[in-house]
Amino acid sequence: MITWSRLLGGRVRDPVVSGNLLIGVAFGVGIVVFFRFRNLVLGVVTVPAGLRVNVETVVAARLAARVMLSAVVGVSVQALLLTFLFFLLRALFRNQWIAGAAFTILVVSVTPAQAVNHPLLGVALNAIGATLVIFITIRFGLLAVMAALFAMSMLLQFPTTMNLSTWYAGTTLFAYAAVLALAGYAFQTAVAGRSLFKDCFLGAD
Repeated sequence: MITWSRLLGGRVRDPVVSGNLLIGVAFGVGIVVFFRFRNLVLGVVTVPAGLRVNVETVVAARLAARVMLSAVVGVSVQALLLTFLFFLLRALFRNQWIAGAAFTILVVSVTPAQAVNHPLLGVALNAIGATLVIFITIRFGLLAVMAALFAMSMLLQFPTTMNLSTWYAGTTLFAYAAVLALAGYAFQTAVAGRSLFKDCFLGAD
């Protein structure tokens, strides 16, 4: 919670804050890639339940901006709930790794496997996704989780296309630009005038 405390204290340009933001965005993008790979493996054409493309993102720029602002609020609440759940489990089991395993089991139990013909494979892949989330929570803390969930929300709620002539390509670019802007700001602030691997850049909470 050190990074979160620094952010609430107004230290928005603190290298540790920016480093955790950058790490969170990187993990968020990585988890999205994992979701895409999971769906490819399972032969599922839709994105994971709860993260379907939001039709408002392609209706108007104003609505797309509203979706982004809603994502900021939504992922903040979600990250707080996930972190609270983990700390509750850690207080119960008095061991963070046992608590992490329990967290993974709980998340998997309430997440659709999305693999009617391969339920065990679906559960295993969901467990990997949950493990990634709990790893971020344990290693880097609340702010990194928020950044990861924001990147995931933007890349999964907005439609994705590599064809820039498609009528909704602007929406895709908007989502990518939002994630890249956050990553660029975090990177510039975290490493400005310093070596990438020195000091507290990759320091954990």
